[in-house]
Amino acid sequence: MRIEKYCVKDLMDLIESDFYKKTPNLPISRHRAISHFNNPHAQADDEVLYLLFKEDKLIAYRLLLPDTVYINNKPMQMTWLSCMWVHHTERRKGHA
Repeated sequence: MRIEKYCVKDLMDLIESDFYKKTPNLPISRHRAISHFNNPHAQADDEVLYLLFKEDKLIAYRLLLPDTVYINNKPMQMTWLSCMWVHHTERRKGHA
């Protein structure tokens, strides 16, 4: 198995890639990628997308949404789980 990680700065290249154009299970929509790319709470190097491959087949992905919360008026970086998907043939195998 292989994991690919994508930072905010990588999302635009991803949605223009041959992989993205050919995969039947899109890990992120074009609009969502643009939204994440323009997220004012995200840093360019924030890892936001993880893809899990088995024999070059996408079997799972996880998308994160960077954010800033304020605790006692102090900013704290955090991340929300935005979405998660596991191919139906790979469920209940611990990939999530």
